Amino acid sequence: MNETKTTQRRVFLRKISALGAIGVTSAVGGVAHAALSAEQHRRLPPLHKMTAADFSPLIGSWFRIYDDRGDAVYVRLTEVCRLPSAGARPRGLPRSEAFVTVFEGRGIAALSGRGRTYRVEHARLGRVDLFFGIVPDAAGRPHLESVFN
Repeated sequence: MNETKTTQRRVFLRKISALGAIGVTSAVGGVAHAALSAEQHRRLPPLHKMTAADFSPLIGSWFRIYDDRGDAVYVRLTEVCRLPSAGARPRGLPRSEAFVTVFEGRGIAALSGRGRTYRVEHARLGRVDLFFGIVPDAAGRPHLESVFN
């Protein structure tokens, strides 16, 4: 990746992490978010600095993803997986580790069949834009994955 694209990506990540300060309702389409303990309610770091450990307490909670028409699709975070490192990470990266988040929900099939960026809302994260890929599980059901690198 050339220096200009890297700089633009970092600026974008800083801007979207600032959106995390915007709160959203704690209920999604009549489905209440999973109860969060006091430890889970601690202040989250900016999105561009979050780790797998920051996302793990959110497993089981509901997220709202907006499709092309602006309609909400409700998905539940089911898994957070650390990615193996291929060596030392370059100095200066805001994120200390790479990880993947996996989501499931009935409305995923209605989303675009290719990877793209979607507006996402969550009670603790606020409103952010995340890139998702749609991948099938072992049974062929679509799941969403977002890679944080």
